[in-house]
Amino acid sequence: MFDNADSYYLIAAIVSMVLLMTIFHYKVPLKHNADLYEDFYLILFVVLGAFAAKYIQVIANFNSVLAVSLIGLLSSYIPNLNKQNNSLKDIPPAIYCGAFIAMSNDVVAFNWVFICIASAVSGILLIVSKSVFKGVGGKLGTIAFAGVVCTSFLFLLIYN
Repeated sequence: MFDNADSYYLIAAIVSMVLLMTIFHYKVPLKHNADLYEDFYLILFVVLGAFAAKYIQVIANFNSVLAVSLIGLLSSYIPNLNKQNNSLKDIPPAIYCGAFIAMSNDVVAFNWVFICIASAVSGILLIVSKSVFKGVGGKLGTIAFAGVVCTSFLFLLIYN
């Protein structure tokens, strides 16, 4: 984005996307049951997924794709622990979303603090978009990407 900052097409595209998202945010009926404890736990599971995937990459020397797929596979069995509990069905997507954060390059995600903040931001974005884009593919990766971008921008503002 900074390479093409003088391009009016890029600025127009970003402004139009923000405008459309704002308009459709008020047009789309949201069916979100607000349970503060479940939402807080989702943020914790996003952080857990990011740390687990990064830990597997660093300690076991796995590449990022293998580490994320292993975390995704292991987290998919969590709802089988108690099939009557509907809250357990929200945990695997949260962990998998956090694991996508660990796929960031070490230049971008340079320490554990960055991963923690990026996963917390992604957890908040996951909660906000819980009932939006339901059934649309790529939602978790997009949320993780948005969390990393927001955190990178925050670190850029703080340290420069």
